[in-house]
Amino acid sequence: FRQDGQEMREADWRSGSRRTLGMLLNGDLIPDRDARGHQVTGDTLLALVHSFHEDVAWTLPSGWGDRWEVLLDTARPDEAPGVRDFEAGATVNVVGRSVVVLRRL
Repeated sequence: FRQDGQEMREADWRSGSRRTLGMLLNGDLIPDRDARGHQVTGDTLLALVHSFHEDVAWTLPSGWGDRWEVLLDTARPDEAPGVRDFEAGATVNVVGRSVVVLRRL
């Protein structure tokens, strides 16, 4: 995803100036099966990776979940998981040179 919450397009991937991106790890689409043949499912995570030195305002994407909680913010290493949560479409401040991992609620 781009920082405006929209999916990346071909031109976005080719941009040499891109310093931030979001990656969705969909826990409903894990291709593995357990020992009994049942589909393995897990949490859906959104990782916001930001390499630039200035902070960035990230808009959480719509259509992938109504609410997200912060599991990890490398700029706030002492913050407990789940202290902050946001609705889809909300803006999240991502500190320069940090990673924020959110879980879909």
